[in-house]
Amino acid sequence: METIASWLATNWFGLVQTGAIFAVVLLLRQAILRDARIRQIGNSIQLTEQHRTLWERLISEKELSRVLAEKVNLSRQPITQTEEMFVVFLILHLSDSFYAIETGFYPRPEGIAKDVKQLFSLPIPKRVWKKVRGFQDAAFVQFVDRCLDAQESDSRAT
Repeated sequence: METIASWLATNWFGLVQTGAIFAVVLLLRQAILRDARIRQIGNSIQLTEQHRTLWERLISEKELSRVLAEKVNLSRQPITQTEEMFVVFLILHLSDSFYAIETGFYPRPEGIAKDVKQLFSLPIPKRVWKKVRGFQDAAFVQFVDRCLDAQESDSRAT
């Protein structure tokens, strides 16, 4: 017992200092985790805002009414520049979302593969995708290809 008391008398400051450093590390860890969660929520809000803005355009701009049409005769009425740019914006938004998911900044939504497959099965998005596919990053193209090849029952393209 005297040995422990003697050691404490000699090393009490080092022991307190080590305890304080450990407490600071724990507090720092909590702050970093909270900051990461706040950034994840901010990213989610920002992606949702971008999503909403894009789809509001589809509703408010009559010249985009064909984009989601299942039956469009593209040889009789080719894709307009406005329609093409809108689909390009959708593709860029999807690409941003893909990389946010892949890096862990945004959770993978259930049914994303089905969503992507449904969008790119429509005549206008399908044609625009074929046109701009070669300008996209390989990982994103593979993701979209997996979504397009996914079975209807598969809700995740991993």
